[in-house]
Amino acid sequence: MTAYGEYFRVPHLPDASSRRKFLCVVAGTFILLCLPPPAYAGGRATDVALIKTAVRKMDEAANRKDAAGYVAFTHPDFIYINKQGDANMHGKADRRSKIAAMFSHTTQIKVRTLVNRITFSRETATVERSDTGFMVVIEADKRTEFKGAGTHRDVWVKTVTRWLQK
Repeated sequence: MTAYGEYFRVPHLPDASSRRKFLCVVAGTFILLCLPPPAYAGGRATDVALIKTAVRKMDEAANRKDAAGYVAFTHPDFIYINKQGDANMHGKADRRSKIAAMFSHTTQIKVRTLVNRITFSRETATVERSDTGFMVVIEADKRTEFKGAGTHRDVWVKTVTRWLQK
């Protein structure tokens, strides 16, 4: 046997065929360990699916003008901070009342959100999403149409039962 073969010799495996199989398993394991992890490693595929489902259900609730359904995935300590840095909604109840007031003047709404990226850190997730929307608002007998698109970065928190937007 050559020096190379002696170096990889596995004494407790009696024949060359068994040693080759063992070395293939070891080499395969080593190669797998060297590959980069999947995008949502660590069993996070379920968490990704739960967050995406929550976002979809929020869209569906908005399209039905269902304020309670829309805030169902909102953490009690929710704070909305706009791009200017102003915090204009504090808590789940405040969010629900402002969303309900908006929906009461809305005759038509269509929202669609796409989750672009999710980054996890222990029991929190940063969700980067983009959305498009169309809304018809009637206020003081004046009909106004709004069309928009935007990007958002949200923090979500894992609770015992589900993920909530914070």
